[in-house]
Amino acid sequence: MYIDSESGGLQSVLIGGDVTVTGDKSRGVYLGAEEAVLSVEGSVTVTGGVSGVSAGKGEVAIKGDITAPDYAVNAWHGASVTVQGNVVATEKEATAVSSSGADVHIQGNVTSSGQDGMGIYVSAWKLVDPAEGAKVTVDGKISAATPLRMESLPVEESEHTETTTKEDYYTFTDGTNTVWAKPGSFQRVVTGSSGGGRGTSAPVETPKTETNVAGNTATAATTVTVAVDSSGNATAIVNYTQVSDAISKAREEAEKQGEGMVARVEIKVEAPAAATTAETSIPKEAVSQAAEAGIGALTISTPVARRDNRETVVRLHGYREHCFLSKRSHDASGGNRNHQRKRRQALPNEYNDPGRNGTGPL
Repeated sequence: MYIDSESGGLQSVLIGGDVTVTGDKSRGVYLGAEEAVLSVEGSVTVTGGVSGVSAGKGEVAIKGDITAPDYAVNAWHGASVTVQGNVVATEKEATAVSSSGADVHIQGNVTSSGQDGMGIYVSAWKLVDPAEGAKVTVDGKISAATPLRMESLPVEESEHTETTTKEDYYTFTDGTNTVWAKPGSFQRVVTGSSGGGRGTSAPVETPKTETNVAGNTATAATTVTVAVDSSGNATAIVNYTQVSDAISKAREEAEKQGEGMVARVEIKVEAPAAATTAETSIPKEAVSQAAEAGIGALTISTPVARRDNRETVVRLHGYREHCFLSKRSHDASGGNRNHQRKRRQALPNEYNDPGRNGTGPL
């Protein structure tokens, strides 16, 4: 169904039952203008297609559920979408809710059940000045391999703001986009390598931090276990709580050992041997905290790096930006080196790899 209002004036449509669509590249509902208004008394189901509800401007109200292969809800440029039921995206790497400068409210659960699926993706609509931020509210659970991503960065539940702007919800914001979700709502979905199937979900847990002392260095290490996709890519999401806990324990151990001790934080990324790429994402607030706390170095040890007897060290003097590090197992190839250089553009100050004979930046 396609609704717009190019002829001028309000275009309002009420569907008293369900919307069911089958076919390649099909969409359940598509709204193309701000004067378009759609109300569906039932559910929207799309099989073999793309999206359940696509809305650029306009208003959509769905009383039932939305189920679609790639996107349950895809909204942009000031659209308003309200779903009283659940939304589900079923295919591999699907996104249940995508909002680019739109206002979306899901009163039920958000689920991306396929391999490497994403629950919610938010970004600003940048074709207007100033850019229009996304707003998403979820009343139920958010179940996906990646429950939430803001722009290019995955977000953990522990990374909510200290104070909320909506009572009974956690607030997540990057300054432009905002997501409100209930405490305890993030559920990480684990699926088989074939993709497309329904997985199991469990709350995201924070690994324990271990400390050890060697010479004049006190190190607090936290471990992140990741899965590898069918292309051999492993992504580790290090949340603020993990790094903050490691910082505190490293400082405590250094102070306990006495004067002259250096506090150090290590992030160990564990992935199967099949991994050919290991990427680690760290919240900028956590990196800033490490610098301000006097942590001497933040070491990221990946399975790819360890196979080459290497590790990545980020020096923390004046470090204030988001840290996103990538290690390739085939460093000699020009393509992979270009990939590393692109990642390092966001890294101020020093980025040293002592595995390369201690020569400093790659």
